[in-house]
Amino acid sequence: MSAAASGGADDASFPPSKAVILIGGPNQQGNHFRPLSLDLPKPLFQLAGREMLYFHVEACARVPNLQEILMIGSYDEGLFSRFFDSVWRRFNVQIRYLREEKALGTAGGIRFFRDEILDGNPASLYVLHCDVCCSFPLNEMMHFHLKHKGSCTVLGKRVFHDEAKKYGCLVADPMSKEILHWAEKPETFVSDIINCGVYLFDVSLMDTIVSVGDKISRQRLRSESSSEANTQHDLKKLFPEFSNLDNLRLEQDVLLPLADQHCLYLYELGDFWCQIKTPGMAITCSELYMQRFRFTNPSALSTTGGKLSPIIEGNVVVDSSANVHPTAKLGPNVTIAAGVTIGPGARVAHSIPGMAITCSELYMQRFRFTNPSALSTTGGKLSPIIEGNVVVDSSANVHP
Repeated sequence: MSAAASGGADDASFPPSKAVILIGGPNQQGNHFRPLSLDLPKPLFQLAGREMLYFHVEACARVPNLQEILMIGSYDEGLFSRFFDSVWRRFNVQIRYLREEKALGTAGGIRFFRDEILDGNPASLYVLHCDVCCSFPLNEMMHFHLKHKGSCTVLGKRVFHDEAKKYGCLVADPMSKEILHWAEKPETFVSDIINCGVYLFDVSLMDTIVSVGDKISRQRLRSESSSEANTQHDLKKLFPEFSNLDNLRLEQDVLLPLADQHCLYLYELGDFWCQIKTPGMAITCSELYMQRFRFTNPSALSTTGGKLSPIIEGNVVVDSSANVHPTAKLGPNVTIAAGVTIGPGARVAHSIPGMAITCSELYMQRFRFTNPSALSTTGGKLSPIIEGNVVVDSSANVHP
């Protein structure tokens, strides 16, 4: 599929555009995704048998007249070379990596690499955070964007009231769809529409990003030599971003102040969406993508193929290089990565076994005769129910 692929006749009028995917860096992801990110960059962690970034690139490649995809982050570029080569061959779309020498914030990299972004005179710019899972309706956003003629179209979604305050909340005019108010993680309820971390900019917004960044940098520079120096010193200890004059936040510093200025418009997502912050969220997102495969790519899902194949329940993806014993049982919600071995009698559910590990029931069966105390058992009313061979580490926290 090429970048010029079109979803309909109206798509032929799409202006030239680029896409920027913000992938962060090894010191910007925090500890929330550990241990999954210890040996692998978070953006390359597999969901439903594909790298997290794959779904972003796939959606971008479907945008007509897309000039290139730019990824901004501070990871070593070599970590992504194999992925870039793979998606280039699959989608025939130009991809470049722009590496930050230091963390610049979610808008700082866009400001710093503005010349590379504007090269080729794109009229529009998609900006996507890498740690979100959704259907990425980029073509639909472009149609909406061209109709409303704002500086930025923001992808939003309705959620339950008690969930909304965990995210940026958007209040939009129900008729015009203009965003009138934006609150970042408010303490009280503001709106049930949240920011999904996917944007479509008019290229003129680049001037705003640069001017806001210049203004904030000057303010920080002045504060370094003012009576606020002690306060700034304390802030730097608590928040490392304060030690970088060029750090710029896309949502808080740039977009939020533009609410109610006839600049921001809401495109509401009617499909699934989830943030990918923790290992548990990765399991959820993998299931969401596999559920989507049932309608968009059913051949990507594994099925029980006969007597010599494992039992498959629910949504399961198995890499072609994985070795799964026919007596194993997989699912629901399982992704088996490349090189993984699933041994005789193994049961795997709601999991993403990766990094060429081996899962087998045989070792635990052997424990019944050689080391029965290594196996966990149901210990009473305040312990979980144990069926079959189970090993639980003493430091694990299992609800009864």
